[in-house]
Amino acid sequence: ALFLACFGCLGRHMEAEGVSGCTPAFSVSVVGASTRKGPRGVYTVYFLAARDGRGEWTVERRYSQFRDLHGALTQKFPQLALPKFPSKSLLKSASQRATERVQSLEDFLQGLLLFYDVSLHVM
Repeated sequence: ALFLACFGCLGRHMEAEGVSGCTPAFSVSVVGASTRKGPRGVYTVYFLAARDGRGEWTVERRYSQFRDLHGALTQKFPQLALPKFPSKSLLKSASQRATERVQSLEDFLQGLLLFYDVSLHVM
């Protein structure tokens, strides 16, 4: 599914399991965040927990990957009023941004799952 494929591992997991789209039992949540140091500075990863009725798994994603997902879905579904994407706050510390974004990214994902075309779309 496009929704899952944009998140790499989630999509590969579903494809490996033979699932061509989200099932009614599918759920995904942003369950936390961690600030890390890398060669280019500090960055944050967000932990997503997913469940499809047959199993559970967790993946890490960065804010930019959520932004890319929003962009891909906006292009694929221009007719839909997709949920507002959380803005990038530059004036706060990385840990403050992470804490606030966990809830806003969770709201964004849950809003996406409300759209039948988005959650069940197969590329």
